[in-house]
Amino acid sequence: MPADDIRPDPRPPKWRPRPMLPSLSRAVAELGALRGLMSAGAHGALQAYVAESTGTPVLLIPGFLAGDRSLQPLARRLAVSGYRPCPAGIERNVDCSESVTGRLAERLEAIVCDHGRPVPVVGHSRGGMLAQVLARRRPDLVSALVTIAAPRREPLALQPALLASTLSLAVAGSVGVRGVIRYSCAFGRCCEAFRSDLATPVAVNLPYLNVYSRRDGIVDWHACLDHGADNVEVEASHCGMAAHAGTYEAIAAGLRAVGPPDGLARAA
Repeated sequence: MPADDIRPDPRPPKWRPRPMLPSLSRAVAELGALRGLMSAGAHGALQAYVAESTGTPVLLIPGFLAGDRSLQPLARRLAVSGYRPCPAGIERNVDCSESVTGRLAERLEAIVCDHGRPVPVVGHSRGGMLAQVLARRRPDLVSALVTIAAPRREPLALQPALLASTLSLAVAGSVGVRGVIRYSCAFGRCCEAFRSDLATPVAVNLPYLNVYSRRDGIVDWHACLDHGADNVEVEASHCGMAAHAGTYEAIAAGLRAVGPPDGLARAA
């Protein structure tokens, strides 16, 4: 891709673990909400969010430890507005980034093949980083990129309890447990290409909205800023950001700027 098609961003992501220390009340509230999102994932991945839909597809990618069902509130709002929210097919987002990205690319290809043209991609937290890499690798499939509370600048700047859980999962993956992250995902060859693509800015001609909150109690909100995006601040928690009215208003405005939805959908 020509250099003048790339947004300049001189700071590469930092992958060192760093505890992020929110207030005690905020940390307790966020962890309680996160447990709820994880419990929803126990019911499995989704094949569809809506019963009937002919609108413009929007691929939704959930955050770390969560699954498709965590984005149902956002999906309902999109459906009512005339979009067809499409689940990523993720039961619980804990697998190696490179493996997940490969499956997401196949899912996105199928959606675009059915629709006939590129579609918007929306990702929450880790899902936002996955969405960024998808947009970088397959710009032919993505019409707009939306990231919500995605700590691209410092992916491991996390609330201490979540950071401990993340490192524990990485230990399990490193000793052979299948379907979970490994230490090599952040520091070795496993996801070297993923890390490189995450550090590479997306094309300047791709509409790119980035939503963040200073009230985020899971990741350092500074790590969510992207100088190549249209950054929008909302007053919401990390786990509640995807369901927040301000977040949806920003997303809806961004999607309308790309083009109106093709139809109306009925939420399931």
